[in-house]
Amino acid sequence: VAFALQRARRDDLIVRVRDSVAAVAFHQDVNIGDPQSRAEEIEARAYAKAEAAFATTAGGRPQLDGVRLYVRFAAEFLKSALSEGASTSTSAAESATTTGGGAGAAAGCFDVASSGGSDREFLTAERARAVLSPLLAPGASFRKVTLTGKSFGRDAAEVVAEAVRNLGQQLEELVMSDIVAGRPETEGIEVMTTICSAFSAPSLTKLDLSDNALGEKGIRACGNALTTQTALEELLLQNIGGSSGACAAVFELLPSPHKLKKLHLHNNMSGDAGAVAIAKLLARAPALEDFRMSSSRVGEEGGKALVESLATRANLIKLNVTDNGLGAATGVALSRVLNNLPKLEELTLDECGLETEGVVEVLRPLYAGACPALRKLGLSCNDVGQSGLNPIAATLAKLPNLASLTLAENELGDTGAVFVAKALAMSPAPVETLDLSNNEIGAQGALAAAMCANAKKASFKAKGLNLNGNTIPAIALAKVQEMLEGIGRGDILAPTEDNDGDEEMGADALAAAFAKLTT
Repeated sequence: VAFALQRARRDDLIVRVRDSVAAVAFHQDVNIGDPQSRAEEIEARAYAKAEAAFATTAGGRPQLDGVRLYVRFAAEFLKSALSEGASTSTSAAESATTTGGGAGAAAGCFDVASSGGSDREFLTAERARAVLSPLLAPGASFRKVTLTGKSFGRDAAEVVAEAVRNLGQQLEELVMSDIVAGRPETEGIEVMTTICSAFSAPSLTKLDLSDNALGEKGIRACGNALTTQTALEELLLQNIGGSSGACAAVFELLPSPHKLKKLHLHNNMSGDAGAVAIAKLLARAPALEDFRMSSSRVGEEGGKALVESLATRANLIKLNVTDNGLGAATGVALSRVLNNLPKLEELTLDECGLETEGVVEVLRPLYAGACPALRKLGLSCNDVGQSGLNPIAATLAKLPNLASLTLAENELGDTGAVFVAKALAMSPAPVETLDLSNNEIGAQGALAAAMCANAKKASFKAKGLNLNGNTIPAIALAKVQEMLEGIGRGDILAPTEDNDGDEEMGADALAAAFAKLTT
């Protein structure tokens, strides 16, 4: 059952809001525009938001629940209007006049956040027209538009579509992340269809659809924007309910990604079938530089398909497949591809279940000289055993540009920490961050890490050394901090409050641990 109120009851709320607005404006000398117009705007926004919330979560709830939502939202909007101290439509117009739509507008950028109002504000058509007035003006010139943080309904989407048509081929970047929050699925799909149908000639180089619960239906609703924008260089699809069907739809609707440089998918439920579909897309994207498909439930089959599709992507700079159960076999497949990626600077494989075998295979081509520009290497939480320590240490010595290394949650122990720290200390790499957290490291490993930081003091960032979650005694942590302060870099060590070390360790034992490192 849809939420509905008689017109008379809605008019009654308008009168009450109007009187409140007028009273506060008079007694506090606050200019918030015409009380009647402002009250009508607040009521319309409150009703639209209550209607959408009720439709999304009703489940047989009584109409009284909808009334309570309606009154609560009206109170929130009234409070926001009074705190702003001026008409929201006037504020939007002034912002457009003085700053051109927010920071960066001098370069032709518009951000709806500059219009004021609350985050995830439910926009009516009237409110959307006021907020987007700079985009609707004759001769408007904006190359980048950000709509993030406001919730657009059917009528508001028509205003956005009008703005898109008005800007025409000037519009190069459109950020539509999180624009249907709280809307029912059917309305959200209609919103996406309406906005994306406004595109005709190719002009977009960037399209961000992240943080909208799209699924396959939503992706297909955006089909016109994908099929017509053949100049697209960046496509972001993070947290969109990206099922295998949604991934297949992206492959189908993006027939010519020959200019695509950046493709990000994150926090989806794509699985192996979705990864296989995306792999087919990557195979026809020769300009690809930045690919991310993290936290997407991809397994061994999908992982192998993804990395194999990158075999001829010689321009690739960033690869991030974190938090997927890719397995050792994907590591083996990746080892055969890395030789073909000479420009790779970031390789992020944290939480991929590579195990020792997979990690060693990935390191093999790096040791042999592949990816000489590599600056970031992420191998945390991959169950690396003791047999992987020598290959890790040997490879680190061969990476002259390495700035960031994460090896957290691998049970390296003191032996592993010493191997890693010594290898980095002796390498020419400009190390900025080293994460050895949650590795069962004790005093000796911590001291070795401090010695590494000493050797790299010129490049290490503040809080760049992470030793948290280990078994380092307090006396050893104090020594580490003393060593860092002694070189004038007491800021290097990150917080260590989660260490659980042997508190009975004395000065003699600490000295013995230190002596082992220096002999």
